[in-house]
Amino acid sequence: MNPPKNARPAATGRASKSSTDSQHTAPAGAGQERWRRVTKAYPCPACGKPDWCGWAPDGELLKCERVTEAPAGMILVKAADGGALFKYCDAIAPRPPKSPGAKKARTI
Repeated sequence: MNPPKNARPAATGRASKSSTDSQHTAPAGAGQERWRRVTKAYPCPACGKPDWCGWAPDGELLKCERVTEAPAGMILVKAADGGALFKYCDAIAPRPPKSPGAKKARTI
């Protein structure tokens, strides 16, 4: 018998590489969109590494899994488990590139 589609996998420590390669899961309550993982081309601005960390779907939040010190242009939202969640504090800080499927914002 297969588990329901919305069932969470049992906690077994660190997730396998194949289950986390393409996307980063969002913190609880952050919606159903997937977070974008950092890459070698666009490493984490907080720790400088190309793995473990990720950007919120809208590109406004950064989840660094290694450090709690905010990178330039960002402020600390929450620190936990050796990492932290950051958000932009000004309008001129560089944003991560938009994902290919991202929708453009409509202007009114």
